[in-house]
Parts: sequence; C-alpha cells; structure tokens
Amino acid sequence: MLSVGPAALPRFVILVLFSLAIVNQVLYVKTKKPGEEKISISKKIILSVVLFGCCGLGLQIFGLILCGSFFLFGEMCLLDQEAVTKNKILRYLMLSVIFTVCVYFIFDFLFKINVPIGILFLR
Repeated sequence: MLSVGPAALPRFVILVLFSLAIVNQVLYVKTKKPGEEKISISKKIILSVVLFGCCGLGLQIFGLILCGSFFLFGEMCLLDQEAVTKNKILRYLMLSVIFTVCVYFIFDFLFKINVPIGILFLR
C-alpha cells in the first residue's frame, strides 16, 4: 500500500517542475532559429540532473534555504535562453533567496511542517 505523508507534495512539485524544465528545453530547441548556437538541450538536461542531485544530497546537510536557493539560481541561469548578464545574476540571486525563504516560512510557521534547516542554521 502506498502511503502519503508530508513529503509527498514537495516530491510531486519537484517532479512536475523537473518535467516542465525538460518540456521547456524541448520546445526551445524546436523554435530555435537556425543561426543561434546555445548550450545544447542534452547538456542543459544533464546539468539540471546534476544540480538536482547535488541539492538532493546536500539538503540534510545544508538545509532548505541554502540548497533551495542554489537550485533555483542554477535552474534560472540554465533555463535562460538569452545571455546571462551581471544584472540578471543579481536578480536571479535575489529571487531565489526570497522565494526559498518564503517557502521555508510557509512550511515552518503556516503548515507547521519541519523542513531541513541544515547545520548552519541550528536552533
């Protein structure tokens, strides 16, 4: 029997986001103009899988805030079809940290679900 616990929804959301990232890259390759040379779809997918694996392995050690911010920042840079500039890097860093902290507070205080905080933020 398959049981549904508190980890089911975050895992489902991760799988959906990862699937959408792959669909986004496939659609981008289909609509890419002939003269454009960007990072190929296979390289982006491999980098996304490596990033996902690193964050999954480091979640218990570094916590949701650091791993989530790192993952979101990395995926934003990978999924950007245009050149990544200094201005975009700053924007991506701010968005990833703000979004991850908001998700942490929603789960911790609103839902009362303890998420991994890591060794850096021990209470």
